[in-house]
Amino acid sequence: MKRIVSLTFAVAMLIFGGAVNAGKVEDCRNAKRLLDVDSSMVVAACRRLADQGDAHAQFALGAMYHFGKGVPRDYAEAMRWFQKAADQDLAAAQFGIGSLYDNGYGVVQDYVGAVQWYRKAADREYANAQYHLGQMYKLGHGVQRNHAEAARWFHRAAVQGHASAQYYLGSMYEAGWGLPKDLVQAYMWFDVAARSAGTAAHQHYAIKYRDSIASKMNLGQLFKAKILAAEWRLEPSH
Repeated sequence: MKRIVSLTFAVAMLIFGGAVNAGKVEDCRNAKRLLDVDSSMVVAACRRLADQGDAHAQFALGAMYHFGKGVPRDYAEAMRWFQKAADQDLAAAQFGIGSLYDNGYGVVQDYVGAVQWYRKAADREYANAQYHLGQMYKLGHGVQRNHAEAARWFHRAAVQGHASAQYYLGSMYEAGWGLPKDLVQAYMWFDVAARSAGTAAHQHYAIKYRDSIASKMNLGQLFKAKILAAEWRLEPSH
């Protein structure tokens, strides 16, 4: 199946929200409209806070260097600021470092290093890191290929609402990779993924494979799968 990659840093950037003005901690942490607002204001506010040791501001500044928003794109600077925030156990920054190593941005591509940093963030329940760690196990990048481990990490991200992880968990159930083959569970996760906020690509493939599985199921299985999907979406914790 085609690998659907989540928006590596764009997803992380969405932890911010609001406008930047006086340089308060909340301003830098809550710049959800970072890609739309005056980036120079964001940079100035975050740099002041980052220099004072605020981990969220350090991560934000690293992300700006990664995207080239308000500053020239500079992966070395992105790594430097991510590292400062990661040293304070900020999961988003740990994930950011993992992604730089995974993609070879500003550093020699290092899958082993990427796995180490993804795992740090994943162990702190950072869903995007859990999804990417699942991909590393699925593909055998930096670790021995292990479908059971891939499925385990996809599941941990999926139950937090990570759309791409939901899609891949469905694919693991469909193929019986690392899990007992289960068309009911496969349909359920594809259906949940199709209705989650995610990329158009993952929604397209989730719908495609959900409908393909439906043609192989009897009425009882299909009814159960639809009930499970509906109950999952209604669960308050999701």
